[in-house]
Amino acid sequence: MGVNRVVVHKRNPNPSHIDQLGTTIPMAELFAQTDEAHLIPKPKPERAPRLIPIPLEKAMVSGDLPEAFAPVRCVRAVVLELDRLFPEASRWHLDALDCALRKFGLELPPSTTGSVKDALETMSQERRLPRFLHKAVEGVAKSFYEELLRMRCCARVENEILVARLRSQGMRIAVRSSLPAKKTRLILDMSGLRAHVDDLVCCDDLAAKGCAKEELLSICEHLGMRPDQVAAVEGDPEGIASARSAGLRTCELRPKELAEWPRIQRFLARIETTKEGSDEC
Repeated sequence: MGVNRVVVHKRNPNPSHIDQLGTTIPMAELFAQTDEAHLIPKPKPERAPRLIPIPLEKAMVSGDLPEAFAPVRCVRAVVLELDRLFPEASRWHLDALDCALRKFGLELPPSTTGSVKDALETMSQERRLPRFLHKAVEGVAKSFYEELLRMRCCARVENEILVARLRSQGMRIAVRSSLPAKKTRLILDMSGLRAHVDDLVCCDDLAAKGCAKEELLSICEHLGMRPDQVAAVEGDPEGIASARSAGLRTCELRPKELAEWPRIQRFLARIETTKEGSDEC
C-alpha cells in the first residue's frame, strides 16, 4: 500500500525530521510546503486530434470542399441503357405472360414482341385464345411479373458496384429505357437504383421527343451539361449512331454485353488521359 499521510513536527515541516508524536499532515500538503512539490504527478495535457488527409475526389463527393476545388473532368455524366443493366428487361413482361398462359394450357411463341395486349391479340388470332379470357390472363401475368422482378432485380450485384463507383467519382447518372415509365420505375425501385438516378427517359418520352437524338439532347439539357461532357453507354447500332450524332462521347458495347464498371472505367480513364472521346471501351 502507498503512504498517503506522514507524521512531522509542527514547527519544522522538513520531512527529514519525522516524529511519531507529531501532527499528521496529508502527503499532498507536505509536498506543497517543501521543495519536493515537483514530485506530485501533473495532469497530462490533452492531445490535439490528429488530422487525417482526405483525397480530393472523396472530399468533393462528401461535400467537404467547395466546388471551386473540384477536379476538372472531361466527362461529368453517364447515360446507361436499362437493357444493359438488366439482361432482357424489355421481355420480362412477355416472360410473365408466358407463365400465365401455361396455366391455361397455352405457350407464347418465342418470337413474340410488343406489349401484353398485342401478344394476347396475336394469341387470339393464331392460337384461338378466347378474348373474354384476356383480363384473367393479364391478372395472372401481373402476379408473375412482380415475382420475376423480385428474383431478377436483386441478382445483379454488378449494378450496385457500377453505380457506387460512378458516384464516388462525382458522376451524374441517367437511364434510358424502352419500357413504359411505370414499369421502368418499378424495376429501378425493386433493384434499389432509383435513388441514384438523376434523369430517367422511357419510351413514352421518346414518342414525345420524336427520335433518340432529341432524347439524348434533352437528357444533357436536364443535367445542365454540354453533350461532350456526357458519355453514353450504348450497345445497339441505332443507339450508337444517335449518341454520335448528338455529340455525346460514346462507349460501344458488344451485342448482349452488359454495362459493367471495368469496361466503363477503362473508357473514362482513356478520355481523361488523352482528352479525346474514344468510341471504344
